[in-house]
Amino acid sequence: MTPPSDALVIPLAPGSTLKTQVRPPRDRSSTERATVERAWADACAQNPRLFDGPMLASEGLDEHDTLQIRRETYKHLVTTDDVRQLGVNAMLISSSDEERVLIGRRGAGVRAYNARWELAPAGGLEPVPGSPSALTEAHIITQLIREADEEVGLELDPSWCRPVCVVRDFGEGRHDNIVVRVDLPADQQCATCRTDAWEYPELAWLTRDEVTEFARSQPDAMIPPTLAVLRWAEWIAS
Repeated sequence: MTPPSDALVIPLAPGSTLKTQVRPPRDRSSTERATVERAWADACAQNPRLFDGPMLASEGLDEHDTLQIRRETYKHLVTTDDVRQLGVNAMLISSSDEERVLIGRRGAGVRAYNARWELAPAGGLEPVPGSPSALTEAHIITQLIREADEEVGLELDPSWCRPVCVVRDFGEGRHDNIVVRVDLPADQQCATCRTDAWEYPELAWLTRDEVTEFARSQPDAMIPPTLAVLRWAEWIAS
């Protein structure tokens, strides 16, 4: 199988702490702002689930391996081409008998990749309340823990979590996700996850062999960033 060209994995050095720099929103002209408002009204008419709110946009890693981030709002992600969402993505690992990883099928109301499978849970990162110019590793993990509780019904502990890479999506998702490996303890192995949240109507714990077979038999069923991460982490046999 050929690695996807629309996603790129950037490994983080083992034991290192992710460095970030958060900047103010991009300045836009009155004409640009009016165009955004018209496009946003059209988008909301087509998808009533949309709502605006603060978000963080990624501008990539610089030469010092610092993740450059800009504060933005969700409407600019939906209506412009110059905003890349910064998100966090779990790689939940269970190893009771043999290692398994959790994947989820995305719901019908998501912005991109409807009904396709991804490492779950995942979600966009938001500015830190009270500290809009700060985003630490602890803040990232805290937001991931919230996503896990809301989207799959799992209660995670920060001590189980460590960022391992950044995956850049050059496809329809247009986002950069910080991937956090989560090693579940013995009493949480292959924990039962709820599927009543609209984000993931279906979830599955897969072994390495099952992941490889899934990728081979349904190459378009998984989103490119998830395929790229699973290949990088050697969960998909070459």
